[in-house]
Amino acid sequence: MTQIDSMYTDMIRLFGVDGLEIPVGFVKLFTNGTVYACHDAGRPEFGLFGPDDGGRFSRVTTARKAISAMDAIQPPRTQGVFFYSIGFKALDLFPDIVILNVRPVELTKRLQSYQYVTGRPVKAHMNPLRAVDADLIARPYLAGEIN
Repeated sequence: MTQIDSMYTDMIRLFGVDGLEIPVGFVKLFTNGTVYACHDAGRPEFGLFGPDDGGRFSRVTTARKAISAMDAIQPPRTQGVFFYSIGFKALDLFPDIVILNVRPVELTKRLQSYQYVTGRPVKAHMNPLRAVDADLIARPYLAGEIN
């Protein structure tokens, strides 16, 4: 068994260490749908919850379609992502993206303020897979609009 054939969670831990480059073959297992439709791909070792896990998608073709529609910043070029919560007081940098962690009433106020200034409604987009990196970071960064 090669490194790429081992369970992908072990691979993530291994290559999450600074200085190690993620092999192209490992990344391809995600982008070609193998990891996310592991049952259909005949790769039960990629199931997050064990060999009986069917994956995040029922078919490899469905996984590929979903993955191809997800935003990504290529090459990566953000300088900062800030996770804002209501108790925060001051920020000493200007982040590329701000992710809000607020109660519904505070979120409603901010969305109404956005529409008050721009006249545009918020066009929210959310995938259940890669919701933070694709939809809360990459999409607003690339589109220049809130999500």
